[in-house]
Amino acid sequence: MSAILIKITVHMLSVFALATQQIRQGRLKKYGKILLGQDAEIDEAVKTLDKLTAEEHKAVAALTLWTVHGLAVDMSEQRREEMYREIRKWLSPPDPSTNHNDTQDRHHEGTSTWLVNSKDFLEWKAQGSLLWISGKPGAGKTFLCSTVVEDLCNSPTDPDVWTIATAYFYCTFRDSEKQNIQGLLCSILHQLSARSDTYYLILSHLFSKKYSNGSRRPSNKDLVECLKEMLKSSDGTTYIVVDALDECPNSGTTSERRAILKLLEQLAVLKLPNLHLCVTSRPEDDIGSTLKPLASHHVTLEGSREQDEDIIRYIRSMIESHEKMRAWPVKIKEKVIETLLENADG
Repeated sequence: MSAILIKITVHMLSVFALATQQIRQGRLKKYGKILLGQDAEIDEAVKTLDKLTAEEHKAVAALTLWTVHGLAVDMSEQRREEMYREIRKWLSPPDPSTNHNDTQDRHHEGTSTWLVNSKDFLEWKAQGSLLWISGKPGAGKTFLCSTVVEDLCNSPTDPDVWTIATAYFYCTFRDSEKQNIQGLLCSILHQLSARSDTYYLILSHLFSKKYSNGSRRPSNKDLVECLKEMLKSSDGTTYIVVDALDECPNSGTTSERRAILKLLEQLAVLKLPNLHLCVTSRPEDDIGSTLKPLASHHVTLEGSREQDEDIIRYIRSMIESHEKMRAWPVKIKEKVIETLLENADG
């Protein structure tokens, strides 16, 4: 716009210069015609001035519109952030990142990579389906789960695959909020809504319309339907990872484990081509009877050579990092590794 103002100033000076020239030459009569617009030279200059002035008005209007639009966008983003905080408070979701970060901190470098490079995992990652990873206590299922999450969150984006979101949840007997279906649903919905505008709008509609901006707690039924609506609404790829399902209680009339198994069954039977579910657990009967028919891929850690190698690598690193054990003869170290491996549950 500054360029237009400069042009206007130059043309104004031109008009004044021509008028002054006419007066100095004593051509008052001609000057009268000039003022009436009858001089072609000045008439052209005035027309140019009018044109530039109109351009200036347009530029000012455009700048004003751009400024107002920017303010509207800022206000819209601010309101969205406020509502997002209100929805988070309403859901009060357990934070699975604490479990994930703790597991990653204890993860031994070089272990678990065999899983994310395996045929089963790569096929599951490419095609919508359910992957079940089962193993006895101590088999390293949670370390494998954290490796899966890291792979999904940090892998280079495939230009042919539109990934909407990755959400995960660590069930644990150490935290009562992470042993039930409501904690799982609230956490998954919160994570998904943070990664997709479509998912956010669906959740915010439930929050503002049906629950009057969070005036009461949501029912599990509505949370399940909200999740299903989210997943059916998008063509993008979504990954949901659940660790240690067996650590949810399986007793009483309202078994939390059965409720989560029912949820997984409901999601799997939707047969959404872009939905990828991954579950880790012990190979307990109630879990196996539900997941086996649904799983397109089942990785069992029992008798797994790759997992045994991970365990050996971990035990050896612990021995070598201990001042006294490091000094043991090689035969004793190998005997310790062999004994621990044989007596381990996993």
